[in-house]
Amino acid sequence: MLISKELKQFYIQNNLAKDGGKNDAYFLLKFKLFSIKLPNSDFRKKVIHVHDVQHILYDKDVTWKGEAFIAGWEIATNIWKHFPIGLMSL
Repeated sequence: MLISKELKQFYIQNNLAKDGGKNDAYFLLKFKLFSIKLPNSDFRKKVIHVHDVQHILYDKDVTWKGEAFIAGWEIATNIWKHFPIGLMSL
């Protein structure tokens, strides 16, 4: 398995930008009836691929259920201590 190949496939399957949105100025936090547009910080741009690889390794999609699983994993492994990740995990 090549990570770059798996990431490309993951982005296609989940209707995400080719680079996972790394180069976008904003990202959307989607809710059932509305979305919130948030700035894509430099920190998020540097680590989004790591978060996405976790989705691939644990076979989780980008639904709220999949994101909650990954956030739980990030909290359990103390990665949440990096302030921006901890904030996003909540």
